Amino acid sequence: MKLSKEYDPSTRSAILVIGDPGTRKTSLAMQMPRPYIFDADNNLAGPVRHYGDKLKFAYDNGHVVSEAWKMAEHQIKYEENEVLKPQHRYLWMSKCLNEAARSEEIDTIVVDGLTSVSDFIQSEIKRQTGVADDATLRIQDWGKFIYMMKHLVTQLKTTKKIIMFTGHNLMDKNESDGVYKTFLAVPGQSKNILGGLFNDVWATYIKVGGTAAKRTYEYRIRTMPKDNDHRGIKDSMGLPKTFEWGAEPILKVLKR
Repeated sequence: MKLSKEYDPSTRSAILVIGDPGTRKTSLAMQMPRPYIFDADNNLAGPVRHYGDKLKFAYDNGHVVSEAWKMAEHQIKYEENEVLKPQHRYLWMSKCLNEAARSEEIDTIVVDGLTSVSDFIQSEIKRQTGVADDATLRIQDWGKFIYMMKHLVTQLKTTKKIIMFTGHNLMDKNESDGVYKTFLAVPGQSKNILGGLFNDVWATYIKVGGTAAKRTYEYRIRTMPKDNDHRGIKDSMGLPKTFEWGAEPILKVLKR
């Protein structure tokens, strides 16, 4: 048993960043301390082109192996730069994240992004149950899906590194009142559960201003929810409710 004075909250930072494509979720993650990026979305090219050599990070791709890899027990064998079969992406992700968790060169583990990871998990469940990858996930397997998604997040939180996931928005119409509400874009009930696994859930967005003749666009981050927002937006760092996009306010808190 440990006492409260021994608890270091800085070693338990788990952050979920949600936003539409192009709102700089990945770029924000790349500015975290000594980041490792698991590129599940296969979409690092844009931020890398934008920042060039300004940002240093380690990474693995969720669709192409970065080194020769084999698992005899699953009859898996890939050569470097070979494209992964869908049913092997989850196992590859697990291997990569375990190595990042053990690395002393990594302070932040980024999983980019949750929508693709949910596809990886569904493919893994189908592999385990002998179902074709292009088949619809069976009703009885959705409980296992939620378990595996939660297990992934909670296991990473035990690493004492900063954990950051990215995810997309889903607009869904409420059948009872016809109002559109915003959720995390993952399937099933997991969209209502996953936000609770994180200390902080933030939204990236673009604030549009000016006139029709001369529009202005400002990238921003929101740490408090708006009406009809069911993404679980919350803040444990004492950040402003909304602020100009950038990692500086976040890094100041993490360095305390």
